[in-house]
Amino acid sequence: MGMSFKATLSQIVNREHSFTLLMAPMGWGKTRLIWEFVEDFDRIIIVSPLRSILEDLKDRDCVVNNISDKGVFLTTVESFSKNDLDFALRSNSLFVLDEFHLFYEWGETFRPRLLEFLYKISSSSTKVIGLSATITDELYRIIERDVENNFKHFCLLNIGNFQKKNMYKKKDVVIRPLLLLKLLWRQLFFSQGRTILFCSTRKEVFMWNRFFSRLGLSCDYCVGGEVKDFIARECEAPAQIVIATSALSHGVNLRGIENIYISYCPNESTNFQMIGRGGRFGEEFQYVGTKEVGNSWIARIHYKICDYLFIMTKDVLLWLN
Repeated sequence: MGMSFKATLSQIVNREHSFTLLMAPMGWGKTRLIWEFVEDFDRIIIVSPLRSILEDLKDRDCVVNNISDKGVFLTTVESFSKNDLDFALRSNSLFVLDEFHLFYEWGETFRPRLLEFLYKISSSSTKVIGLSATITDELYRIIERDVENNFKHFCLLNIGNFQKKNMYKKKDVVIRPLLLLKLLWRQLFFSQGRTILFCSTRKEVFMWNRFFSRLGLSCDYCVGGEVKDFIARECEAPAQIVIATSALSHGVNLRGIENIYISYCPNESTNFQMIGRGGRFGEEFQYVGTKEVGNSWIARIHYKICDYLFIMTKDVLLWLN
């Protein structure tokens, strides 16, 4: 009889100075699987770039507040003290790097301590597992190079990269003004489930929040640094329309989301994570994304006409309200 997946994975991650990359679909239960290894290690240390994920995990069984206790210790890179890290590196600990793609995507831009942390723990005989649902081919080549240079053992387990248990029932990718027109008309004149509109900037989020509020629609917003406040409002009174930056694309699971609108063109990983906010609890949902404007004169004229119609529709609605 063959070994179970859990037993096989336990053997792989238990190797000295090893890095295991587990890629599995959104909603598959990657984080839940980690709890099955509690008895195999002195402690499991889940390091996440997102406080919202840690908040969601803190009430689970076996979570400990002191790193010297046996169980699951939750932390961000920034809040992981040097003494705690030194203790963890000396003991039989499993480091779990959740949303591992962000250690590179954000670590190479505005949060360099994410990558610094990865390199720091790779200098010892540590056991590390990275979890992600969205590793691009380009990023994988970088990870493979770094890991093979810094760890003795490397194992890739690809159960489903860029996949989701419950995918959209309908997809529509259009130019930005047409997307916004569709959003306005569907919200005002058709029965819609809960909707998320993703925007590229905080300024745009606040503008749309004021706009929909003025129309008398139930709306809320979520931007970086305010995710915890948004979750508190969401638990108390969920809004029909949620306007957000990419801060909402990871680690926040909302019920009843049936419409995802992405009003700009983020990178492949972020785009997929945004789509993944739909149908988190089995709901059917549709996705409307943005495409770049074509170079032909017909495409440019089409864009200008749609943009004019959008601006006129928006102005008329504001005038009426």
